[in-house]
Amino acid sequence: MPLKFVDMRPVYPASLASTGTSGNVLLRAIIGTDGNVRDVAVVSATNPEFATSAVTAVRQWEFSETLLNCQAMEVTMNVIVNFDYRP
Repeated sequence: MPLKFVDMRPVYPASLASTGTSGNVLLRAIIGTDGNVRDVAVVSATNPEFATSAVTAVRQWEFSETLLNCQAMEVTMNVIVNFDYRP
């Protein structure tokens, strides 16, 4: 299992602050052989603005290499991002 070295938190969209909307986003992403996240896809989202923020954050994550039989391999991961407005 890869170790996360860089963890960026998604930013609550300013355009939704006045509504106090909560929601979540489900993403599927691939951790490349170099530990960088690539191919982030939105599986579901309660709001498109939440999806944009979640994808932006997850693309910045960095992980250790994942080795199988001493060979670096890609890893597919599912990510759930929850948004709760807190003034």
